[in-house]
Amino acid sequence: MKSVLISIRPEWCQKIASGEKTIEVRKNRPKLAPPFKCYIYCTQAKYPHEDFIETEYPKPQFYGGGKIIGEFTCKGFILFSHGRPCFVTETPEEIERMACLTRKEIWKYAPEGNPIGWRITDLVIYDAPRELSEFTGLRTEESGFELRTLERPPQSWCYVEAAEHGEKSQSEGRT
Repeated sequence: MKSVLISIRPEWCQKIASGEKTIEVRKNRPKLAPPFKCYIYCTQAKYPHEDFIETEYPKPQFYGGGKIIGEFTCKGFILFSHGRPCFVTETPEEIERMACLTRKEIWKYAPEGNPIGWRITDLVIYDAPRELSEFTGLRTEESGFELRTLERPPQSWCYVEAAEHGEKSQSEGRT
């Protein structure tokens, strides 16, 4: 099964891990029908203190920069037109709260196109971050896909083979 590895900055990983951020805004989306699994790659922090992830009791605490810190299920997308969400039951204010961004910030993020909100559900934060090398990436070739061990993180996101991981943390299943 194809999945996605998504690169997210530490400050946003913190908001996702705490359950505050339930929509991840991107400039595009994978060609996968929801629901599909997304692995969260926490990018390297500019400063060491930005790399701290703390979750609910018993509060696993670790430095996740440069590692896969968890996973979620993307159960759908929110389409935006001119900075406003379309075809959703939530109000624009609720979408802003769920994305931890203002409408102006959402539109500024993708000024040359319409941003897309990925719905974060079934969040699992790992007790111990995983290495990038544990994942097999899928690179598009003329004849289909080529499998390769990931050596560097994606700029935004990339397709990966679904990986099994036995260890889950206390935040398993939070939506």
